[in-house]
Amino acid sequence: MNIVRQPVPDDFVSTKRTEAPILWIASNCDAWNDRHVYINELMKYIQVDSYGRCLNNKPSPGGEQERADLMRQYKFYLAVENSNCDNYATEKLFDTFMASTVPIVDGPVNYQPYLPNNRSVIRMDAYPDPRKLADYIHYLDKNDTAYLEYITPFRNQQVPEQQRLDIEFYDAWANRTKFDLFSVWCGVCHGVLPWWHQRHLNRTLDGFRPDQLDYLRADQTCRPEGKWSYASLGPPYLPNWRPNLPDEFTRPWHANHRTLAPYSIRDLNTYGLDGPSRVTWMLFSFYCILFTGFMGFLLYRKRSKTSYYSTPSIPLS
Repeated sequence: MNIVRQPVPDDFVSTKRTEAPILWIASNCDAWNDRHVYINELMKYIQVDSYGRCLNNKPSPGGEQERADLMRQYKFYLAVENSNCDNYATEKLFDTFMASTVPIVDGPVNYQPYLPNNRSVIRMDAYPDPRKLADYIHYLDKNDTAYLEYITPFRNQQVPEQQRLDIEFYDAWANRTKFDLFSVWCGVCHGVLPWWHQRHLNRTLDGFRPDQLDYLRADQTCRPEGKWSYASLGPPYLPNWRPNLPDEFTRPWHANHRTLAPYSIRDLNTYGLDGPSRVTWMLFSFYCILFTGFMGFLLYRKRSKTSYYSTPSIPLS
């Protein structure tokens, strides 16, 4: 909860690097979900500084402190897990928030308990085509007010925490007792898992056929291997899974854009209505004029008939 209780400094954006918007630090280039395949394609369309052994193009940082300092210098960090399993969100995500950097995430289907609000991250699986993700990152990189929409709302100290944070996140992290209990059970699982796997291995070496339902499995909810492998085929980048819908709420033409008053990207009074709104307004005006004309015509007909029947006839002499 520490990060949500810190306001965003006035000079925040000026502390970020300008030559590359995205940072990635990873040593495992053989991830279960083939994340590196997608990131390798993403690098073709936008500058990604990779300091880890996987897809390395920058000297590796010296240690954890150097890594944290490095993360603070970039606008975006690829907080991408090596597999996609329920409730599997690692320190990558939390370190990114602590560094005041926007996470580009891929991991569990449901991220809600781990996010201050649902618009504090960018989901990589909403962009199966890396060209579209690169385009959106380019847009945010050039628009400071749009970029800050991912950081400022959940750190706005003028709004009570219960109002600016999602209820699942607040319930999971604001209650210290509940958090400690959750951590204890995670520790138990971490302690038991190596022993259980070793026990299973010994049974196999002794010639016993292990019952698949009888030993502990850590990946029952995990997605099959190679989620991002399709990217190696290049454009048009067609996955074999259903993507999430992208939520580019900072775009000027997004339906909810005008609700972001404190950090609006443009002044609507100066630039006028956006394209879809202009079309809607023109159609509305057209139908109003048409309706008014039709009603006027009916009134005219009614008045004409009334005048005709009420005119006295002239007697013949």
